[in-house]
This record gives sequence, structure tokens and C-alpha cells, in this order.
Amino acid sequence: YLFLSAVRVYEPEFLLPFLNTAVFLAACVVAYIARQTYLISGLPTILWIGCGVLTLALAALTAGWLIISFGPNVNVTIFNMGAFLASICHLGAVMANLGKSHVEFDLSRKKRNVGLAYLAVFSSIVVLVALTLTDHMPTFFIQGKGATVIRQNVVGWTFILFLAASLFTFNHFRRKKASFLYWYSLALMLLAIAMFAFFLEPAVGSIIGWVGRSAYVLAAGYFLISISAGLRAARARGLSPYRTIMEVLDRGLNWQGILATVSDAVVSFT
Repeated sequence: YLFLSAVRVYEPEFLLPFLNTAVFLAACVVAYIARQTYLISGLPTILWIGCGVLTLALAALTAGWLIISFGPNVNVTIFNMGAFLASICHLGAVMANLGKSHVEFDLSRKKRNVGLAYLAVFSSIVVLVALTLTDHMPTFFIQGKGATVIRQNVVGWTFILFLAASLFTFNHFRRKKASFLYWYSLALMLLAIAMFAFFLEPAVGSIIGWVGRSAYVLAAGYFLISISAGLRAARARGLSPYRTIMEVLDRGLNWQGILATVSDAVVSFT
């Protein structure tokens, strides 16, 4: 990037849409597993993760296909704003895990919560697309001139939030030693790297821009690897994959398991 003397743009017509569709499909798997795990556990951390992955996936899908007809600014606006919302969701997952989480036990309420949360994600992307296509969003990128100030602020904060979420998750991995957390923290770090590359890109479709695109596509693969690692750990211990993820993310789950299996009264002091 530093020594590139000229800006070269590489934008094959259907490459980005196909890559972003692959990201969307991978994220749908993660969002589905997050939904099923939340319905069992009621942990808000898992719901935040599902919302974060789904938000990024929907933004990437729509931005990737709309660039063909509407150009770079629409693509950049939708994806960057979607990534910003996704970074808030992933940081929310970290905060929910660090604090004293309110665990929901009622199944009907859990179904309502996850339904409303995923509906809110879908609705927010629909509204974002509508505002962008009707020119109600500020201009984010002018091809040939570069990014606007507001776009750089959005991308900068998104980078910081993803980086913070990654570091907190990796710190949690150091305590739990769970491979699910290790790969999940790396996926978040890749998203942070992607946003940093986008912060530097001089043009949409430039080499540094493709570095960013490659990073978030790879992040989708790392999210899948994290789920796969959770499944392998579950099989090794003879547990359901959902319970394994619950144990990794909830510090109070061991006591819940004990309380669920005893018939005597239990008094705890905190």
C-alpha cells in the first residue's frame, strides 16, 4: 500500500457478489446455531453473537449485489454501516459475558426474544438499504476522490469495536482454554483487520480494498471453524454441542447444572 505508485482498480462484475453470498451462507449457519443454543440456554451473550453475525452477513449480501447497478458509494455505505452495527452486537456479547447476565428460562419468551432480535436485524438492513438508495444517507465514498470524513469515522470506530471484542474474547479463551473462543476471537480480529484495510483504501476495488474483502471472507470461515471446534469438543465429552457452547460462554453454568440435579435445598453466599 505504501509503495504502490498508482491506484489500480480490480472489480470483476460478479466476483464480489459471489464472495459476499458465500459469507452470507456461512453466517446463516452460525446464526442458526446461535438461535438453537439461545433457545436452550437463554444466555444473552449467544443472542448478541447471532445478531452480530447475521447483521454483517445481510449487509455484505446486499452491498455486494447492489454495487453492480448502483456503484461504489452504495456498496460502501451499506457494508460499512452494517459492519458498524455488527461490531456493536459483538461488543454487546462481550459485555453480557463480563457482567451478570440475565438468563431467560421461559421457552416462549426465548422464542419471542430471538424472533424479535433477528427481525430487528433484518429490518435495520432493509431501512439502511432504503435510505441509501433514496439518497437519505450521507455520501461515504466518491470513486476517484476517496472516502468522506463521516465514512472514515464510522470505519474507525468499527475497527476499534471489533478489536476490543477480539481482545476480550481472547482473554476469555486464556481462562477457559476452549477452542471455540480461540477461533471466534480470530474471526473478530480478521474483521478488525478488514476495517483497517478499508480505512486505508484509496479506491473501491483497489489492492488494499481486496485485502479487506479477503479478510472478512476469511472471517466467515473462522466463524464456521469456531462452531466446528465446539462440535468436536462436544463429541469428545459426550455432550450436546449447544451445552458445550453454553459452558464456554456462561461462567455460572456449572452451578446451574448442579442445582438442576439435586433435590435438597441449597443456600449460597455471594
